[in-house]
Amino acid sequence: MEMVKFYGSLGRHGKFLWRYPDLSTILLEVSGTSFPDTKIQGEGGNNPSDVVIDITVGEGNEMYVDFADGTGEHTFLPNSTRGTKILYSATALHYFQDVPENIKNTYNTSYDIKRVIKIRFKDPSKVTYFKMHHIGVHGNFPKALGTYNITQDIDISSNNSKKWDSAPTALKGLRVKYLRLSTAFKEQFERIPDWIINSEIKEISLVSSFNARQKLPNETAMDKIHLIKGLYSLNFVSVGLGNNSFADNLKSTLLYNVFLQHNQFSVVPEAIYNALQIEYLTLGSGYLENWGTGFKSGSKLNRLGYSPSSNVNFTTEVPKGLENCILIKTIENLGSYRTQARLDAHINAWYDFIVLNASISAGNTKFRQMSINMGYTANTTATGINTRPSGLYQDSVNPSTPMEKIYKMVKVYGHTWTVVNTTGTGNQVLTP
Repeated sequence: MEMVKFYGSLGRHGKFLWRYPDLSTILLEVSGTSFPDTKIQGEGGNNPSDVVIDITVGEGNEMYVDFADGTGEHTFLPNSTRGTKILYSATALHYFQDVPENIKNTYNTSYDIKRVIKIRFKDPSKVTYFKMHHIGVHGNFPKALGTYNITQDIDISSNNSKKWDSAPTALKGLRVKYLRLSTAFKEQFERIPDWIINSEIKEISLVSSFNARQKLPNETAMDKIHLIKGLYSLNFVSVGLGNNSFADNLKSTLLYNVFLQHNQFSVVPEAIYNALQIEYLTLGSGYLENWGTGFKSGSKLNRLGYSPSSNVNFTTEVPKGLENCILIKTIENLGSYRTQARLDAHINAWYDFIVLNASISAGNTKFRQMSINMGYTANTTATGINTRPSGLYQDSVNPSTPMEKIYKMVKVYGHTWTVVNTTGTGNQVLTP
């Protein structure tokens, strides 16, 4: 006999019918005088427009919200993207009407009485995309999200003081294109929970939500990452990954975008070099000191970002094994070398590498027509002055200064270089 289940509706087993509880109702514990509380984002030094509620509900669907202030349930209809999205940015959906008269219909972040609002949908099965940024929450993450068949994105982030107490541990497995949980919790994952490992996720970002510093017996922080089905993009920035956090399993994944800056490994993990399929990689932090064994033959890397992040022990040499990355075209310096001498040494190393490995003949062959960014945001000195490579940007038969060497790489090898401008106030882009 068949079983049919409905959201908060009827179930049937043979001839028998009964009503299920509505497990799809999303409960959010909030405070302040409005939802969302856009002013707390502005007071945190960020633009209130960063406060976003963006839900793809599907054509003909409706969202119902009970704001727990005695005004009953409010109906919200799609208002964007041809009648399929409910989208609000820097705008309160509702001012709570049970607050003191002197703060009613205004923003007041100091009003800290908490309430639980309820969000539900006319047809939960049509909800395919769920985004909430910086809305201001307390208490527990809404487990009801695990009952939805969201196929596009679950994108939740917060960088203000109002966050959920802890990350969810018991959601069911997801099947989404993109999962982002960014700085949304007061307590972080101590390990990647099984509901994520058992999910089907193409892109995942756990920036500052996953804490790999926790030492767990008989496992590493990354030992199950290859079990996430379909994963091709991984953003684990600022999650505490160390030298012993990696298992040699990245090569067994579909990963081709991997973002790992601001972690704690001092040597680039061998597991990264063994994952020859990676095309876009970012690395670097105040901990990273050397490149380890280096990139290997067969690497498909075409874009690399790295950050010295003021570590005086970070090597000024080009990435080790880069000669094996014959597809590489884009280099982004994501941090500062902090002194003129160190920046100059790094550019000198690039010149030596290009002269040794690139052809002077016209064409888009290996290590020609590259884009290399050593610009403004990347090269602030310890005294706060933005560093431009030494010398004049000019031709020279025998280039001796970094700027003369950049000139030759631009004019002979077809590079595009971005460096700090002559006044130290921005960037100068140098093209062939």
